[in-house]
Amino acid sequence: MYCCTRDLLAALTFTVAVLGMQQNADAQCTNYIIEMPDDPAASEISWSLVDQNGVTWISGGAPFGPATICMPDGCYTLLMFDSGGDDWDGLDWDIEAEDGGWQDHTTLNNASQGFEQFELGDGDCNIGGGTNCTGGQNPFIINSDPGGSPGQMSWTLALNGVVISSGGSNTNDTLCLDPTCLVLTMNDSGGNGWQGGSITITDENGAVVFTGTLAAGSTQTVSISIDGGSCANPGGGGPGGGGDVPGTGPGGGCSGLPPGGDCAIAGCACDPFTFQITPSGSGNVNEVPAAGSQSNPSFFGVPPWGGPSHTGCLLAGELNSTWITFTVGTSGTLQFAFGAGGQQIGFYDWAMWPLTGPATCSAISSNTLPPVRCVWNATTVGGTGIASSVPAGGFAGNYDAPLPVIAGQRFIICLSNWSFVNTAVTLDFFGTAGIQCGPTSLPIELLYFTAFDHGDEVLTEWSTASELNSDHFEVERSADGTHWYRVGSVAAAGNSIGTRHYEWTDHLPLFGQSYYRLKEVDFDAAIEFSDMAAVYRPGSNAVHIWPQPNNGVFNATGIADRAILIDALGRSVPIHVAKVSEVQGFEVQLLDPIPGTYFLMDPDGIAPAMRVLVSR
Repeated sequence: MYCCTRDLLAALTFTVAVLGMQQNADAQCTNYIIEMPDDPAASEISWSLVDQNGVTWISGGAPFGPATICMPDGCYTLLMFDSGGDDWDGLDWDIEAEDGGWQDHTTLNNASQGFEQFELGDGDCNIGGGTNCTGGQNPFIINSDPGGSPGQMSWTLALNGVVISSGGSNTNDTLCLDPTCLVLTMNDSGGNGWQGGSITITDENGAVVFTGTLAAGSTQTVSISIDGGSCANPGGGGPGGGGDVPGTGPGGGCSGLPPGGDCAIAGCACDPFTFQITPSGSGNVNEVPAAGSQSNPSFFGVPPWGGPSHTGCLLAGELNSTWITFTVGTSGTLQFAFGAGGQQIGFYDWAMWPLTGPATCSAISSNTLPPVRCVWNATTVGGTGIASSVPAGGFAGNYDAPLPVIAGQRFIICLSNWSFVNTAVTLDFFGTAGIQCGPTSLPIELLYFTAFDHGDEVLTEWSTASELNSDHFEVERSADGTHWYRVGSVAAAGNSIGTRHYEWTDHLPLFGQSYYRLKEVDFDAAIEFSDMAAVYRPGSNAVHIWPQPNNGVFNATGIADRAILIDALGRSVPIHVAKVSEVQGFEVQLLDPIPGTYFLMDPDGIAPAMRVLVSR
């Protein structure tokens, strides 16, 4: 079924237009061109095209394309969404065969969500009237009946974490399905249940597979077995950690339980760590945002943290997920591999984020926490992970760069079983960093950390419930959520029981979006990071140059460090640029400092040109 290269499909999945792909030589798939124009309300539009197995082939928004994707014959469903809650304002989603022999288009009318089915090639979406589904699948009919407030009623059906059908009251749909487990989410915008409304699933003979209602409240999720499909262990690998912090149990440290399919029930890894992966969906909650986002980036080359070029992170989203945490026991260079030594038998895609507390899971799902490493596998053999040298039998496209770590740091990994295999996987750590398996004694019990705009300043506040051998706090700031710089420091209490309050003021904050976090340090140099706090300040970051005049060496902020310097005659002047910090900007040094007037120019044309005075 997957005729095209995996990276190519992935590229299209998160809206990177890949052109010029030729039709498969074995005629297993056909090229289609997908396009969507721009519109003033385009930011509200999103969509996904899924096949009859619930696999997403391409997702995007508006504008989009034109992009070419090679897809097999079959029945496909376009899931359409509008965050504004109205419709797409007549904007069409267009699909056309590359040879011009077939085309179709659709739009979303008067709704916040909807769907449309397309038959590509010999695909058959019409399974009524006794027509059989293809590939041994069976038809199932979904009907929803209105209750007392039909306008408040909505529902979704998900397969492997992908919504394959959705609707409200008086909705009818038919799906071709293999034996599987569907997740039904029932919603009521009024918060008082469906008031007699219901949803029923029947097979082609009219036998009821499921019938249910939202008796009260605003939402409820249930698992539904289709054709005998197992709904046991929807979490992925086992019952999970069970502690308030992912991967922990009573007393801290490793819980000793298998990893789970959700971030909140992640299992804790020792070294080595062997666990089972199954085609069990995305757990009870699909936490990983769409590819191309902050928490799940795509880059098709060198990743944001540097290192070897590869494709991106979880380009298919959270698919058959297993969540694992671990704690660094000794500082050094972290290296690890999943399924090395001939064990790997499928695509084991993964992403890794810093684990700072219970709010880490919500930070991932709300798209505010970037990963520190990730790999979308290039091949199904040789293992995958991070390493300075690819392990024997491995392939470079499956490995990212090693990570320098400090004792006490914690991380969480989402492993995506893209190949739907059922097998054991071993996570093996190597490198100079050691992994801690016993209980941890953290220096500080942090109650909260927050940051907010306060006039011309940003005020950060936090409180602790207890402190053990705590030395100090460092406030760090970032303009992008990835690169952090220390901007302040506050002494800690050392040892205390009872609530203590702290605050620190940033007197030179950034304009626009910025992020703050707290670094907690004890007397033994063990560290712990808080969750990020985002702050938005309207305005733009002004350009500052100092000192003025200068001797040919000056600092600049608010302008790209690729800036160029020209003299009064418009000639480019050779300079050396060195990054100092986010606060201090970068240092510019004229290689031949001749007294006179110069102009520092922004290569992107965003910041204004600034005059620089050089004296003897």
